[in-house]
Amino acid sequence: MGAGWLPGILADRLGILRGLQLGAQISTALIFPGLYLWGRALGNRTSGMIAVLCALSIPAVIVLSRTTTFYPEMILGLVWGSASLSLLARFPSAGTALLSGIGIGNMLLVDGRGLFWALPMLVLGGLLCGRSGRWIPVFLLLLLLPIAGSFWIAHRYFPENTVPLELQTYYYAQDLYRLAGMSIPSFLMQPPPSA
Repeated sequence: MGAGWLPGILADRLGILRGLQLGAQISTALIFPGLYLWGRALGNRTSGMIAVLCALSIPAVIVLSRTTTFYPEMILGLVWGSASLSLLARFPSAGTALLSGIGIGNMLLVDGRGLFWALPMLVLGGLLCGRSGRWIPVFLLLLLLPIAGSFWIAHRYFPENTVPLELQTYYYAQDLYRLAGMSIPSFLMQPPPSA
């Protein structure tokens, strides 16, 4: 569920760095089927193939599999969440409403910035559920239950005193300078303004 879930499981067996690397490779490999599904849901098979080919033409997407951060997992969650909502738009059913709710809930769990994706997706999902006629309450419930579940999961796994990613990066940079025996530059003396 969170961006660190897959690398965390892999790191238990392989070590931290290898877990991050393998997690990035698996996540990048799973992004492409998500892009195909997203394009396929909005158009046809050709649209799905064009979406994958366009992504393959972007060097940053290709390099993603070599990234030892949580970005591949974050992007994977956002792509599959968007693909699930596209399925709800194309094939409205109780199953796709539930799948969209899981996708939006996962967007909220992968990173704090997932909120910027999840809120518009939730509004769009609610509008799409509004097309279901007399099944509107059922579709809305199926859409909202996984999102409420993600709130419970977030409270369980992300305590309120969790250090933001930006502040962790700040501490990491300071530690690198200390380990190298170098003086810390003036711009690293103060924490970032957002922290």
